[in-house]
Amino acid sequence: MKKIIDQIASFLRAIFRIPLPRVFPPFDPTANGYKLMFREDFALGIDWNKWDPSEPWSGIESTYKGIVRWMQQNVQMAFPAGIKLVATRSTEGGNDLCGLISSHKFLEVLYGYISVRAKIPPKGFLYFPAIWMYNIQGWLPEIDIMEAMDKTSEHVSFTHHWLDSNGNHLSEGNNWKSPIDLSLDYHNYSVEWTPGKLTWYIDGIARYSTTNNIPGVPLFLICNIQAGGNPAYSHLYTSDEVPMSFYIEKIEVYQKP
Repeated sequence: MKKIIDQIASFLRAIFRIPLPRVFPPFDPTANGYKLMFREDFALGIDWNKWDPSEPWSGIESTYKGIVRWMQQNVQMAFPAGIKLVATRSTEGGNDLCGLISSHKFLEVLYGYISVRAKIPPKGFLYFPAIWMYNIQGWLPEIDIMEAMDKTSEHVSFTHHWLDSNGNHLSEGNNWKSPIDLSLDYHNYSVEWTPGKLTWYIDGIARYSTTNNIPGVPLFLICNIQAGGNPAYSHLYTSDEVPMSFYIEKIEVYQKP
């Protein structure tokens, strides 16, 4: 059967000169000279001696942008594997209670292939799931491995931020529309970071790359869910919108020896 299909395809190309699309296999870091240096699947639970439930600049249960409060209780084990970062609303009103994990206490990365297998919540920017890398010495540079900032969960963005020689904040990135709703299943969100290039992948397929202003300092990893809204970070969840979760199944960091 395959031989017959190949013969038909060859005939059609010859008649109509229709080139077949190039199909690339998913990126395999080990086949490209990388070695696994770190892996977290939370199989033994959440080690709070390593992970932090808030960013290093805001402390546990602090308020972010006047709306979001990072709460350790909003980082929970998930079934059958991994963890979930939960968005809820305070019963006292006035704040969204959200989940975050940060690696700043134990893990910083300089170059490599960083991959997070995750299932994002629906409705995009309403819950603003993000996987990003940050500079412990200050805000920038920053690499956003994935952010869902559109009205649906079919769109994700890839961005990196830096300061120019005058101290101005600049950024570069791209939005990508998936042919499927990414909130329906787990996907691998990854970035390959080399001294001269950043390449973003979803499920091992390259979706965007840049060679401009590549960071050259170690960065730590953050995964979080938080209120978006318009203007940004201003939405107070209604009772029918929460709870909602951002699922993290595993985190892997590959580097070259």
